[in-house]
Amino acid sequence: MSAPSPLALVKDTPYADYSASATKLTGGMINFVWRLEDAHGRTVVLKYASEAMSEYPNAPMSTERLEFEARGLCLLNGPRPLAASLQQTPHLRKLAELGARMPQTPGVYVPRLLHYDGSRHFVILEDLGSLQPYNEWCSPEQPARSSEDLVLISRRVGQWVARLHGFGQGHMQVLGRHFVNTPAREFLGSVFYDVLRG
Repeated sequence: MSAPSPLALVKDTPYADYSASATKLTGGMINFVWRLEDAHGRTVVLKYASEAMSEYPNAPMSTERLEFEARGLCLLNGPRPLAASLQQTPHLRKLAELGARMPQTPGVYVPRLLHYDGSRHFVILEDLGSLQPYNEWCSPEQPARSSEDLVLISRRVGQWVARLHGFGQGHMQVLGRHFVNTPAREFLGSVFYDVLRG
């Protein structure tokens, strides 16, 4: 399954100027992802959800997954102002307001959701740059990392996950209405059962 042109998707958004170049990003299996650049060298990331996995086009998957990602990113927006294009969507605004009360973890940064188009199945995200994935960063093939660095980063990520789970438990009634992802449950169930039936 192919994806539409990222420049065609961004054309009718507040990020239409980010059309100087589009570079396909690799490393994922689910969505199509590009880094878009404007004439001044500023960049954003566009993520598109097709009706199948990007790396496995014969594996259908609901495009609704991007709605859940948008909800999660609004919840994790922290105290930052919600992007103007998202202010018009009441449930995203409410999730951002709730998430602003979540304790922050120094050194852990979630990219900001800048734009969401549910009808065309794409999001535009803040670009954090070309960062090395954690599993590569701490790989034995990489230059030696100090054990202090590994402990510090692992501790911060662990604190962030613990705070996220604690916050979720404390707000389960509200969050439950927004995060029951039935299509993902069905997809994962079919994948695991097919493997077990083998």
